[in-house]
Amino acid sequence: MPYSAKNLRKALEKSFAVIEFTPQGQVIRANENFCDLMGYDPKELVDKYHRIFVTEEEQRTLEYKRFWDVLAGGEVHSGEVCRQTNSGDLVWIQDTYSPVLSAMGKVIRVVKLASDVTEQKVRAAEHASIMSAVRKSQAVISFTPDGTVLAANGIFAEVMGFHAPDELVGMHHSSFVPPQMARSLEYKDFWRKLASGAFHSGEFQRVSNTGEDVWIRATYNPIFDVTGKVTQVIKFASDITQEKMEQANTIAQIEAISRSRAVIHFTPEG
Repeated sequence: MPYSAKNLRKALEKSFAVIEFTPQGQVIRANENFCDLMGYDPKELVDKYHRIFVTEEEQRTLEYKRFWDVLAGGEVHSGEVCRQTNSGDLVWIQDTYSPVLSAMGKVIRVVKLASDVTEQKVRAAEHASIMSAVRKSQAVISFTPDGTVLAANGIFAEVMGFHAPDELVGMHHSSFVPPQMARSLEYKDFWRKLASGAFHSGEFQRVSNTGEDVWIRATYNPIFDVTGKVTQVIKFASDITQEKMEQANTIAQIEAISRSRAVIHFTPEG
């Protein structure tokens, strides 16, 4: 079938929620996808104004008052916006408003193509909330795939003896590792595996900014882009230095007792 504007319109109508307005924002028509998304019958929408999809708070803003002036002037507008359905629920949509011009260059209607992105927005908000909670309770630092620091939170900076998180940006992870370890083949292999996407967790000995030993329990989490390439590595850590010191102290006491007294071990049977 040869390409035509009619065929293109049919394809768009199948794929998108489509609604058409006058330059003043009055509804001319809406397709089935749009009506399903917003909870309306097609006949209900004709002659209504765009503001029925907008919260009262947004309607009172200067930006909304200018919105239709801009479209009536012939400018295309696109973005992610929050809209109100017929039942009062809020949905997030990715949309594009495209003014349609007459042969004289005058805007005669505005066509809106929209996609429902509510689920993605909810997941993103949940992810942001989780990350915010984690950053408040754990030491967090992110690296490039080769180990260069991108960012760190205040807890990590404090654990490692820095005054502010910004001091760490641009440093290499090897700065926190004992020199002998940093020169080892195991350490190079450590970052090679992370850069290839391998997850790593465990208890690690690190060196603070003041040269003191720090023990942390940490996970190194590779982050991937849409092509599956590792773009950064995020590390979540807890300071277990005190715990390690107490363990070492207990072991030292037991060894001291063993050296000063006669000690014998038995099986449960004697």
